[in-house]
Amino acid sequence: MSDRTVVVLGVGGPQVDALERLRRQGRRVVACGWRREGPGLALCDRFEQVDVKHADEVAALVRRVGAADVVAVGSDLAQATAIEVAHALGLPTFVGLASLPFVRDKHAVRAALAGTEAEVAALRATDRGDLAAWRRFPAAIKPVDGQGQRGVARCADRAELEARLPAALAASGRGAALVEDWLEGPELSLHLWREGGRTTFTWAGDRLAVPGSAGGTPLRHEYPSRVAPAALAALRRKADLACARLGYDEGPVYVQARVTAEGPGIVELAPRLDGCHLWRLILARRPASTCWRACPHGACRCRAPEAAPGRRSPRRRAFGFFHAAPGGRFERASWRAHAARGRVPLLPRGRSARACSSRGCR
Repeated sequence: MSDRTVVVLGVGGPQVDALERLRRQGRRVVACGWRREGPGLALCDRFEQVDVKHADEVAALVRRVGAADVVAVGSDLAQATAIEVAHALGLPTFVGLASLPFVRDKHAVRAALAGTEAEVAALRATDRGDLAAWRRFPAAIKPVDGQGQRGVARCADRAELEARLPAALAASGRGAALVEDWLEGPELSLHLWREGGRTTFTWAGDRLAVPGSAGGTPLRHEYPSRVAPAALAALRRKADLACARLGYDEGPVYVQARVTAEGPGIVELAPRLDGCHLWRLILARRPASTCWRACPHGACRCRAPEAAPGRRSPRRRAFGFFHAAPGGRFERASWRAHAARGRVPLLPRGRSARACSSRGCR
């Protein structure tokens, strides 16, 4: 085993910052993915065509290259594989095996939080017959094990719920959908750092989404949040409770939430960093947080961030994304127009957009 070698699952946009930082740290970076494509390819010392969903194949790759770490960024599917492989091979990881079902199944998360302050009513469905027990509308439907916006929809009534079920099932590797209460209100992104079952670092920012996007496809992130301090405090309390229930006691936790008329509710929660590069805002706002500098990818050798946040920048910070229809192209004129509005492209100029949801590619 070589302490210098690390296996990174994926070479897409969410993985680029991790790949760059690992290279700067002098690590030998071996990356894998189900196809040889992505902006992170040029940042790898070696790429292997291995599907990140297949833990046995990833474990074989880790053994073959003698890696000391396996890292996943911004992906629940890859994160679950990284956790399983790390435990199988005795490599460091933040997440215990007992918490692995919650990483893999969103309904398992809802079931674990039932009866607590962080509860959101939910139902698991594998066919139309399962939907008969659901009577709360509007409702959200999504794959139990999906990510991004594939198969996610807001349903105003039972007819729409039944119509949306096939897409959610098709986007699920387990062939199951999660139906849950629709949370209406401003969106938030919350980052926590956990150590010994305690939250030692918290960051909250506003998430401005594409209008009509059920999954919250982001247009822009802003920090600090404009949400009322009392609502933020309530969200942090619910997030801490959820982490305790799910066994997320160490390392990063990402929470997507909405502030409804009844208070904040958790939309998604996962023991990883986000896929939207929010650590850039964290570092810009809290420059002395050395752990985030050393470990923005949530790798395993870095411990908790500094208790003191350091000197904060007085300016409000924000960054955004621009969108193109599937098959469209990002050209110089488009880049300039969006840059003037404070948005930054995730794809280089001239690259084609591929569909990642019914509304286009972010």
